[in-house]
Amino acid sequence: LTANGAPTYSWAPGATLSGTFGANVTANPAATTIYSVSFTNTAGCIGTQTTQVIVNPTPTIVTVSNTGPACQGTPVSLAVNSSVAGVTSYAWTGPLGYNANTQNPTITSPAAGNSGAYSVTVTNTYTNGGVCQASGSTNMGIVPVAPLVVTPTFTLCQGTNLNLVAGATGATSYSWSGPPAFSSVSQNPTIPGVLPASSGNYNVTAYFTSSSTTLICTSNAVTNVSVVATSPVNVVLPNNLCQYATANISASAPGAVAYSWAGPSNFSSNLQATSISNVQPSNSGQYFVTATFAIGSVSCTTIGSNQLSVVPVNPIIVTPTVSICEPANANLSSSSIGAATYSWTGPNNFTALTPNPTLFFPTPAASGIYTVSTSYNNGSFTCYNSNTVQLTVNPRITFTLDAFKRLCYNDMLTVNGPAGATTYTWFGSSGFTSNTQNLVIPGIQPSQSGSYTLSVQLGPCITSQKILVEVLTPLAFTLTPPNQTICRGDSVKLFAGSTGGSGNYAYVWNPGVFLGSPTGSVQYGHPIGTTVYNLTGHDIACPNYTVSYTFTLQVNQPPMPDLILEKEQGCQPLCLFYNTKTQNESAVTTFDFGNSMIMQSDSFSYCIDQPGTYNLKITSQGQNGCIGHYTYGAPIVVWPKPQSDFGWNPDVVTTSNNQVVFDPTHKYGPITSMNWMFSGTGINGYDTSNVEHPQRVF
Repeated sequence: LTANGAPTYSWAPGATLSGTFGANVTANPAATTIYSVSFTNTAGCIGTQTTQVIVNPTPTIVTVSNTGPACQGTPVSLAVNSSVAGVTSYAWTGPLGYNANTQNPTITSPAAGNSGAYSVTVTNTYTNGGVCQASGSTNMGIVPVAPLVVTPTFTLCQGTNLNLVAGATGATSYSWSGPPAFSSVSQNPTIPGVLPASSGNYNVTAYFTSSSTTLICTSNAVTNVSVVATSPVNVVLPNNLCQYATANISASAPGAVAYSWAGPSNFSSNLQATSISNVQPSNSGQYFVTATFAIGSVSCTTIGSNQLSVVPVNPIIVTPTVSICEPANANLSSSSIGAATYSWTGPNNFTALTPNPTLFFPTPAASGIYTVSTSYNNGSFTCYNSNTVQLTVNPRITFTLDAFKRLCYNDMLTVNGPAGATTYTWFGSSGFTSNTQNLVIPGIQPSQSGSYTLSVQLGPCITSQKILVEVLTPLAFTLTPPNQTICRGDSVKLFAGSTGGSGNYAYVWNPGVFLGSPTGSVQYGHPIGTTVYNLTGHDIACPNYTVSYTFTLQVNQPPMPDLILEKEQGCQPLCLFYNTKTQNESAVTTFDFGNSMIMQSDSFSYCIDQPGTYNLKITSQGQNGCIGHYTYGAPIVVWPKPQSDFGWNPDVVTTSNNQVVFDPTHKYGPITSMNWMFSGTGINGYDTSNVEHPQRVF
């Protein structure tokens, strides 16, 4: 407030003034107030003036608020409660450049960035030109909420895994629920092996929080799941089937909309039920059927299978016509790949269980049709096949010939053939041929030896027999003893060998003395003198075959000792003169007395020192190389000497013990007498005694 024109001033009321004196004061009234100023001029005159200060009401803000905290996207209202006067206006400001000019504005879809402080200014405008304002603020919390993204629709096959996927930026947790009673708190849960009951809507909730508030916000989404129901495929087909039959096959799977077959030999079909005609072993194997199930464009499959076994029924290979001549064996043959058993039937109740039976020695009555049946097995399942054979058994002439015939040369060969044949043919190994029934060869020679075969024919059957003919050659020696020289006492081996004839030989040796035997091909001769031998060989089969041979065995004699000893007995040493008197004939003469006492000489003197009995043996080797062994006619006996000795007792003689007893000893006995002689005693300086144990005093 200002006054002028006077030197002094006084203001009132002073309660709301900054001062009461002065030309200028500041008024701060709370309500409209009339102020007065008194002034005094220089003349001392006092004057008074008044002025009215009109006070317009300032808005009073009671509350500033909002409806938060709120989830992102949820409308939030701001509100201010204040006194009003004059014309009231409002001005709001906030995050993200927010502004509003209504008292209680609304943010219809707040974002996370709308969180923060919101300020409001309340303005009262009066007609007197006054403008009064008041401000306030409020904090708003917006919890960020992001869209929840899911796969809206799933269509999958029964038994597969359902992988639920959800995503929302900033979500802190998730919650799923769905059929039949599914629940999960995983963001992306998996349901293994879903079944049709799992079809339906799966609801997922994402949860959002903010550190500035405890408010929990959510975002929801729905996934629709369709599970294509499937069922096992039942494949029906015959497990075992014979080759060439028809296989009726079918498949069933409840709910299937289509079927597809695949099997051996490139088999395929799109029919639920079909057939395979004229099946072959190559059709054996595993047949697979794929059943298709669908919802919309999504299809699912299941596969079933079954085994078909085609038992091979192979042709039976036979020799359709068999013709034989009795009594040859009839060999029926059959073969069929894979056959498990064979069974033959035929005339005369013939049966056989082998593929290749033999009719042994059949007669013409065995002719006829023979049927073979085969079986083919797969486990307990059996298939069959059959074929036939025509057997014809032709009669023939049966006969025998001697297997072997031996003749001496120049004999007549006669062999009789059988009667009744239509033709006869003889063949000989030497080129001989004949068409007669009987074979006759007079004066046969060794060159005509060999095999003769007779073939006789009756109808288509030919019967053959053969005989081996051996014509013996004349006898001749192949081995004879040579003239030999031996020593007397030696034994010599004598051999005889022959060729030709029957090979059954007999030998006679003459003279038979000094031989092991007068007959035989091997002999041991030991003649004591020179001998001339005659050897005769005989062929036993051909008595007119005889050969002879003469040889000589020259026998040399060894030197004959003529030993005459002076005596054959005596005391040791026994010394004698030995002379065999063979010096002109003997090359070496050896005397063997025994006990390794050997002397080699024909004339010598020799002493035998050791007592004993000696059997003297003399070996005399002559200058002709012959050795003779002789034993002297009587043993040589060498008598032993007594070889005496003696001892005495006591061993040591003293003056107090001087009677000595003498004890004799000897090596050989018996002792017939003893003679003692003691020197230094007796009349002549010695004395004698013939007692066994003499005594002397020294």
